[in-house]
Amino acid sequence: MRDIVDGVFKRTLTLLETNLDILEQSAQDLLQRETLDEPNLVAIGSKVKRTEAAAA
Repeated sequence: MRDIVDGVFKRTLTLLETNLDILEQSAQDLLQRETLDEPNLVAIGSKVKRTEAAAA
C-alpha cells in the first residue's frame, strides 16, 4: 500500500511542478474573479502539460 501512495504522490508532485506557471496564473485569476466557470476551467485544462509519470 505504501508503494502505491508513494508512486501517486511522486506523479502528482511532478505534474504540479511541470504546470506550476499554469497553477499560479489560475490562482491569480481566481483571486481577481472570485469564481471560475466551466469555460475558464476548460481553458486551464487545455494548457496542462502531461508528463510521462503522470500519464502512467
